[in-house]
Amino acid sequence: MQIANILNKHPSVIHANDMQELCTPLKQLGITYFGHARIDEAGGLTTNCNDPKFFSHYYQQAFYQYDLHLADQIDNARYFLWDLVERYGATETLYQTGIEFGLSHTFTIIENIGKVQNYYHFATKPGHDYMNEFYLQHVDLLEKFVAYFKDALLENGTLNQAYQEAHKVNVKINHGGYLIKNSFGKFVKQHDIIRFLNNIDERKQKFEYQKPVINLNTNEIYCAYYLLLGKTAIEIAQILKVSSVVVANCIKRLKQYYNVDSDLKLIGAILSSNVLANSKLFSFAELNDITAILLKRFHDDIQKS
Repeated sequence: MQIANILNKHPSVIHANDMQELCTPLKQLGITYFGHARIDEAGGLTTNCNDPKFFSHYYQQAFYQYDLHLADQIDNARYFLWDLVERYGATETLYQTGIEFGLSHTFTIIENIGKVQNYYHFATKPGHDYMNEFYLQHVDLLEKFVAYFKDALLENGTLNQAYQEAHKVNVKINHGGYLIKNSFGKFVKQHDIIRFLNNIDERKQKFEYQKPVINLNTNEIYCAYYLLLGKTAIEIAQILKVSSVVVANCIKRLKQYYNVDSDLKLIGAILSSNVLANSKLFSFAELNDITAILLKRFHDDIQKS
């Protein structure tokens, strides 16, 4: 009953499209599967992945009790290549089941934060064993994706719910014997790596600037508007008929909101976020005024130089 309740409400199942969209950049590297497992100090496991069918089967068959990331041999490891181990029993069944679902040649990045363990799993289609060499030679790309994934979770309150108490199951460390063997192959093309890096960078920019307008109040939005028009804090206070302290606090809040430390960066962030257009507080003509003033400033700066 507990597993059924988890699956009925789990974000990886009911919001599978969100997780799949988040993992889209990995396709450019030939990686078709990504999963995250988190084990807390009490042995509570929570997970997220981009394949809802495999995810559901994984829980229904209690494969989380036999997963390779629970092997005691990898406690002090940072990276783990699944094809380098000999599996048996339920762990081998899990491996073969993954192949049936189109998942194989898995690579894991292991992160220990205090007594909390994180396992980031990457996999590809069966038969693509050349990916093992790619994992080892380009682990920096996978580390970059993990950093992007963490940022994305902060922006997505839905997927973040996967780590709540209601979705937790208890696991026991499987002290089995795992034998090392070798497997190597081909490369992923360089242009696919470049596309991957560009895609990640573009998506991270959205996290920095494209934030919901609802998080800003009316005064803050108007302050943003008049800052773009070149008004000073004193002038903005006079226009809005508020104290200069209120305006100063609004500007401070805007800088915190956009995570910038200067007026120039703040103006760039406001322009990039479309916060004024999305607020519906300004007419088309008023927004055009901003464009005209910014163009004039640009022209004046060129003339001065």
